[in-house]
Amino acid sequence: MPSLHLPSALALAFLVTALLAPRGALAASFRVETNALRIKEPASYAGSYDSAIGDFGVPLYGGTLQGRIGHLAANPKGCSNFTGSLPEGVEILLAIRGDCFFVEKAYHAQLAGAKAVIVADNIQEHLLTMAIPEDRPDIAALVPKIAIPVALVQKDAGDRIQSALAADQGAVIVEFDWKESIVHPDNRVEWELWFSTNTACGQACSATSSFLAQFKDSAVSLEQEGFTAFTPHVMLGSCSVWTSEELCHRNCIRGGKYCSTTASSTGAAGELTGRAIVEQDLRHLCVHKVLNETKKAWQWWEYAARFAAHCRPEAGQFTTACSEQQLRDLGVDTNAVGGCVGSLDSGEAHPLLDAQVRAQNERGPMGRVIMLPTLVVNTNQYRGRLNNAGVLRALCAGFAEGTEPPACLNPGVNVDECTQGVDTCWKENGFSACVDTFRGYVCHCPEGWIGDGYHCTDIDECATELHNCEQVCINTPGSFRCECNKGYKLLGGSPGVPGVCIPIPGATGLPVWLILVLTAAAVVSTSVAGITVYRWRTQHAMQDEIRAIMRDYMPLEDRADPEAGRKLLSPRRNGKGPPPVQHAVDDEEDDYSGGYQAPDTRESVRLNPTGGPL
Repeated sequence: MPSLHLPSALALAFLVTALLAPRGALAASFRVETNALRIKEPASYAGSYDSAIGDFGVPLYGGTLQGRIGHLAANPKGCSNFTGSLPEGVEILLAIRGDCFFVEKAYHAQLAGAKAVIVADNIQEHLLTMAIPEDRPDIAALVPKIAIPVALVQKDAGDRIQSALAADQGAVIVEFDWKESIVHPDNRVEWELWFSTNTACGQACSATSSFLAQFKDSAVSLEQEGFTAFTPHVMLGSCSVWTSEELCHRNCIRGGKYCSTTASSTGAAGELTGRAIVEQDLRHLCVHKVLNETKKAWQWWEYAARFAAHCRPEAGQFTTACSEQQLRDLGVDTNAVGGCVGSLDSGEAHPLLDAQVRAQNERGPMGRVIMLPTLVVNTNQYRGRLNNAGVLRALCAGFAEGTEPPACLNPGVNVDECTQGVDTCWKENGFSACVDTFRGYVCHCPEGWIGDGYHCTDIDECATELHNCEQVCINTPGSFRCECNKGYKLLGGSPGVPGVCIPIPGATGLPVWLILVLTAAAVVSTSVAGITVYRWRTQHAMQDEIRAIMRDYMPLEDRADPEAGRKLLSPRRNGKGPPPVQHAVDDEEDDYSGGYQAPDTRESVRLNPTGGPL
């Protein structure tokens, strides 16, 4: 039988759960996360397909990437370094599946100068998730170096691209589209991190520790400001009837009900036990529970980052004492956390751990979690390199259009289509209806104008008596200004702000004392006028928001055109593809094409070796 390569954390999970019952987790299906891939040119080959996002590389969640694709006959599978650079103008490389790891293909393509790589399957089958072969540390070491998007397409899509290239009808242009890869229903993102406190289980566990430190500040800020709601999760097994009492005690707590899936079962001296791992996993869950009850859930990130940095197994600090020291440094109630953890030897069920088991078995549209770490944004599992920039893009893609936090519009995360001038909104004399959003832009007439965003008309504040000018109102594009009659001068006042008119001494024949009184009165009037205008604008903005909310809840037959005043950027239609719960995780391409493949009934996940070289 050919050798089976699995990610180390995943392999350990199945090694342990071969002896420790898997808690029914096999009942759920693994989800293959996808993005749209479109052949744009030549027109005769145009089409839209789904592609599977790799669990490495950098998918551009919420965005698109378009470029000319090429395929090098001298190295069709990309299993070795490409000689020289890519042909002139080629930005995306097509590689055929087989003979080497997916990671190697992506790495070689990036070295050659590709901005993205598409791997075409060599047999027609369901899409698979390209994962990291962590039992090959030499290959896994390439993963942090891969900074381009990587996607797998089915054989028919790959054949179509190759046919377009062979037809020699000009450049073949393709487009990646990740705008709908993460659902974005509202103005708050719910997300999860499935992880293990064990930092000694290979590259996956090390990646978790690094991520906790990298993303802490971003996570704290988003959580404090109410933009996100975060929940940590851990994966568990349980003792089966044929598990030895010694192994059960070594790897489990509470009479074998809850067992670690990332612990080694060799029993070597000094080895981190599953019992110790489950205890710290539970402590992390309890810390989140205690902090959530005190309205400081965001502080969990500070604790988790500190624990990962200071309480490492290799330093002999993977202990309750080290955990409590981090809690005390953060001002967290250690007694409350300890009370939540309870006795490790109690025969009773623990509500927090039972909740983890239910979450493993009842994943719904999120699909089954089988790789650690796994991050879930709304109902989509995150794919790609686990780092600050990639995860922030994914979270930003989970907000409804126009509701994203300011961090999502920063350069480096967002492309500002409005400043680039690629939008189709109304523009005139330096005014623009374009409003930048993370996923693209929306068209909304600026203040002082009215319209649908594609056609805007100046509001004449003078004619509508919205100006509050004391003597003379002059309309200007998008605003107005106030002036005074002869013998008076304007006090205060600026475009859009009324000001007041006061007499010029000597010009009106009024005594000085009266002018001083009038000036004082003018100052008061200016303040009152400013407040009045501010209140009017606030009320006007609130009314607009209320109307927008009402439109969202009106029956469909009563609604006006929902796209009026809004640019919706290319949602997937023809390329939307199969249901979200799909088939497999394909971990590598050495001498084995299997990995995890769910049967067509989608009731379990099983090993499905097909044999033979790729």
